[in-house]
Amino acid sequence: MYLSVPVRKKNRFGQSINDTVFANKTWKKKHLKSIYFSYKGRPYFNEYYSRLEILLEQDWVNLAQLNIALTTELMKWLSISTKIVDSRELTIEGQKTKMLVSICKALGATDYLSNPGAVSYLEEHLFLKAGIVHHWQGFSSPIYKQGRTFLPDLSVIDMLFNVGPYAGDIIKTCGWISD
Repeated sequence: MYLSVPVRKKNRFGQSINDTVFANKTWKKKHLKSIYFSYKGRPYFNEYYSRLEILLEQDWVNLAQLNIALTTELMKWLSISTKIVDSRELTIEGQKTKMLVSICKALGATDYLSNPGAVSYLEEHLFLKAGIVHHWQGFSSPIYKQGRTFLPDLSVIDMLFNVGPYAGDIIKTCGWISD
């Protein structure tokens, strides 16, 4: 089952995630109910669901706020300590790849990592021109106990509800970097 959050689009040319607001509030109950009935019997459900419920039920102003809160909580659960920087705190310019290069420069980054989904729109030569080494990240879905026939590529909450505190260690073994 796919869960997506309904949002209002201001224009057909895209908008920042900070300017993206929710179309309604009904998605919250639907998502929570779907998650509850899909995972209530899993070994680590009680350790994560109540906090997830609290996060989703809050009145977020925009999609960026929700994403930041969820990402921060997931990082805690997965024991990931990477520093998060809000791009609104930086002086950046451009759109698409030019914006990514501008963010890298503002942070003093020497390397940038992209997932394979970016291959269709990322302009690698702009990183090279700026003296930033671009890398591609590979990922293969880990196999872990799900209590049924294994289904790959599910949400991280599937892994958390099934293997709990071991999820972070599992995830950290599944990626690789190529140039």
